Amino acid sequence: MKELTDKISQGVISGNALKMFALICMTVDHIGIHILNDCTLLRIMGRLAFPIFAYMIAEGCKYTKNRLKYLLTIFIEGVILQIFIFLLSDSTRMNVLITFSLSIGLIYAFDYSLRSQNNYNWVIPLTGIIFVLIICGELPGEFIKWDFHIDYGFFGVMLPVMVYIFENKLLKLLMFTLGLVFLSISLAPIQWWCLLSVIPIALYSGKRGKLKIKYLFHIYYPLHIVIILAIKRLLGVL
Repeated sequence: MKELTDKISQGVISGNALKMFALICMTVDHIGIHILNDCTLLRIMGRLAFPIFAYMIAEGCKYTKNRLKYLLTIFIEGVILQIFIFLLSDSTRMNVLITFSLSIGLIYAFDYSLRSQNNYNWVIPLTGIIFVLIICGELPGEFIKWDFHIDYGFFGVMLPVMVYIFENKLLKLLMFTLGLVFLSISLAPIQWWCLLSVIPIALYSGKRGKLKIKYLFHIYYPLHIVIILAIKRLLGVL
């Protein structure tokens, strides 16, 4: 038991390795849903991708030297990608970069609130949560309804936030697991497989790794989405 605790505390997997693993799972998932007619096995493998990226988004917010640049990079890429997604598939489901943009904005709001000496510092994150609830269409009744959907919904947005608010690794892991449970309850039953992502995250070392692949995800994610959707449309024509 002590050996397991030490491994969780120290970690043996770098951030780069986690991102590469998540990239593979994500690619397999998108091939499974768009090209192989919703292949269950590939979709199960894909359930590990989002949680790992969500955890790394929280880490990125913690270590980035330029917060505004970090937020704008994710958001602008998400908007540009969304245009291509609509042109290739007519889908109004927002891509995951939009989800993570909302996550980053909430993290900054919570961080500002914790650092502020103002008696009303809680208003900013509360307003942010209400805004996300509205955008995700999670408010009860017919208060506000949109024709688009935020990928992974409200709990998908909140997952990086839940990871970010704690410094202790075991507490972060606990909140991460709790966030995955909420996420799985809110989505289709297959999403419960995302709990397997707790294993690689538990072994995360907290270190980036030797390779400099900072912008790999920024390039690979939109590029592979466009390619897969283009192949899907081509196959549909043929």
